[in-house]
Amino acid sequence: MAVPPRSPMAPLREDSMAQVDSDPDARDDVMLLLEDPQQPRRVKPLAIAAVALAGLFGTLVWVGRGGSDLAPLRGAPLETLAKYDIDVECLEMGEYYFSDDIPNVLRTVQASPANCLDHCRQTAGCAYFSFWPDGGCILQGDKATQHNASSSNSNVISGHIGCASPGSHAASAWGVEASGEPGTVYAIYTYGAYGSSTPPLPDLSSPTQDFRGLRTYTETRTDVDTTSTDVGAMFNGLAHPRVPTLALYWKGLSDYWPGAGKPELPMHMDDLNRVIDFGMHDMKNYFDRFGTLQVANIPHASQDPIFKEAYDTAWLAWGAYEKQKLWVSNKYITTEEIIDRHLPGKRLVAQTQEKTLDAVDNMFLVQDEKTLDCVFVFEGTHTINEFFGSIGISMAKPHYCGFEGAHKGYGGKLSWLMKYGMPKLRPSLAKCRRVTCTGHALGGALCDIFAACANSGRTDNDQYKDQMWTKGTPELMPKMKQLRISS
Repeated sequence: MAVPPRSPMAPLREDSMAQVDSDPDARDDVMLLLEDPQQPRRVKPLAIAAVALAGLFGTLVWVGRGGSDLAPLRGAPLETLAKYDIDVECLEMGEYYFSDDIPNVLRTVQASPANCLDHCRQTAGCAYFSFWPDGGCILQGDKATQHNASSSNSNVISGHIGCASPGSHAASAWGVEASGEPGTVYAIYTYGAYGSSTPPLPDLSSPTQDFRGLRTYTETRTDVDTTSTDVGAMFNGLAHPRVPTLALYWKGLSDYWPGAGKPELPMHMDDLNRVIDFGMHDMKNYFDRFGTLQVANIPHASQDPIFKEAYDTAWLAWGAYEKQKLWVSNKYITTEEIIDRHLPGKRLVAQTQEKTLDAVDNMFLVQDEKTLDCVFVFEGTHTINEFFGSIGISMAKPHYCGFEGAHKGYGGKLSWLMKYGMPKLRPSLAKCRRVTCTGHALGGALCDIFAACANSGRTDNDQYKDQMWTKGTPELMPKMKQLRISS
């Protein structure tokens, strides 16, 4: 079996999972063991060490979980997978995906097929996943083919990232019940977001403390050894949250960092080779560059699920300003029209306008008609008073929701929005299967702090109480008309 080289983007270890990646010969034997671990084979000592390493971390995860998550899968009918919130009609049992020409083979230990699928959705370049009876989760690229598993692995479960995406089938036909648990933010997608905190905000609900999603900013390398960067991403000197990061370049390789991303980038005022660019803050630059996106080791990057999701969500971040002028026709288009025109299958289901001291701020909730997932959209800076009130003169960094170093101005605005706006949005949030947040510029910073607080679990904190919601039964909500333009 030919063995591909390790991708430079692949992490060697994550907190709750292990990746088998010692040397090409060892991986060859590891893959054989995964296909049929009960058949005697002569294995090289280095391969044994690699398997032992993976088994050690997997055992630690399993002991912590009581070893019960996988028990129902062994010998059970496929319908029982509904408990894992996957569209079971798209899955295959007893078959797995593999290819010997992908950049890397990623194996992690996951708690369930749904976790394996989720890991695929959050891994750049992943197209197929296979979940093995021992908890192993194997990710493959778009050139992988399907193979029959051995009899000892007849319970392996596999699927395609698109076909097996969680959807309304799992939420309705299989009866997802109200959990009664506090809501959390599943992922964050931001564009030219202002730095929000030093140290970087973590996702305390994640074992790695890294958020799902993508933070994106634009850059251009000039001929004089300088880099022009979106002013919003670098001007206040604070760090960004722990989330995968993409520096978008025009018609060239963009820089992508998975995992925790690069919270310290772009470098701030002390980087003499980096200059701020106000024009690049315009979202037009983001749409243009997503359309020609190239990322090392990720073929057809613009169609990769992570980057495609970021492109689609960008329309909501851009539309959060209530209306926008189209670049070609110079005609204005409203938020509602942007959703209808560019995001078929999604609908505006809730909106609130809150008058703060320096602006009338909008928050929107947009739902996917199939998956019942929602996007919480924050409006960015849109008045001079808002710029100076929440940005220019409020650089002190006190606690916010228990996080030291959160920006005072952004935290103050978010506190106001949550105290007066969340009571209007809370009933709708309860009907969302998952909640992602997004925003451009200030809207991105608000999304970051909102997500960090929501995922902190700090139920005794007053700011947490103001913004928390309780998960209910996922439900398709009626489409609403956009509120009257506030300015």
